Amino acid sequence: MTQANDIYGNVFARGCVTLLARIAGNRGIPISLSSVAAIRYSIFLLDSRDPGRAVPVRGYRKVSVAPEAVISDELRKDACWDADDTGYNFRHTLANEHGTIFTAVNRHYLVVYRITPTEEAERRAVITLRFRLYVI
Repeated sequence: MTQANDIYGNVFARGCVTLLARIAGNRGIPISLSSVAAIRYSIFLLDSRDPGRAVPVRGYRKVSVAPEAVISDELRKDACWDADDTGYNFRHTLANEHGTIFTAVNRHYLVVYRITPTEEAERRAVITLRFRLYVI
């Protein structure tokens, strides 16, 4: 059984962040670009009193991102990755050019990616990738 875990990190208020992950399919094999049909992400501000309550950040609801912009066919191990010696195959930078996200200091945001596999991909199950970011 695969584990469902949020990936935790910090981000500066109104700053940009690069999110990295190693994504594997149902059989534990890393996904490839050819196995991904679409990727969408949403960003939510979490309620400090009720962590289960998430308020969508305006302009960041079901945003499409090109799979070739964030998925790599090879696992990469570079200076950005320090989690293990295996590497990552997902990398997305939230540029925050207009400073409209990560505005609430000392609060958590949740970035949720929904990765839709191609018809040929195993079991055609949507993959959910979540990052919980604390704003400093």
